[in-house]
Amino acid sequence: MQRQIISLGLQDNPTNRKQAEFKAREIELDIDKGDFDQTLNRYGLREKLRSHPDDDKVIPVSLAKLYEKYITSRQDLVKPSTWTVSYQGTLKRLRRSPFFDVTAELTSDQAYQIYDWAISRWSPDIARQLMMQLNACFNWATAITSWMFRNKQLEILQ
Repeated sequence: MQRQIISLGLQDNPTNRKQAEFKAREIELDIDKGDFDQTLNRYGLREKLRSHPDDDKVIPVSLAKLYEKYITSRQDLVKPSTWTVSYQGTLKRLRRSPFFDVTAELTSDQAYQIYDWAISRWSPDIARQLMMQLNACFNWATAITSWMFRNKQLEILQ
């Protein structure tokens, strides 16, 4: 099934956002009730519908690039010492790893390979910290990709 994008054709400002949210909520309620008008005539949107086949494309991102974006998003939320020691330290380890350019869409085998590599190189605490940081990074990325505007976020990740 091809995704559809609906544009109200309004400028982006707080008032128009509320109108768009109201329209989206109206459609969501109809979907929940099983009363969705697929023609969109009920919502006054039929002429504003356009196909967007690129919506389902997954843009591959390297593990290191994804982690860089993750820590950048966290920089203002953590203490400078945490940023330097934990986040930058993990990034440095990733850059020196054989997994630096691996796509972030890891298989379970690759995840175990990263774990085995980390545990063979560093102390259990450092290896555990690396795995915790990667887990947090993937949770962050998963949250982004589940957003309604996920492709806009994925563009930022490139």
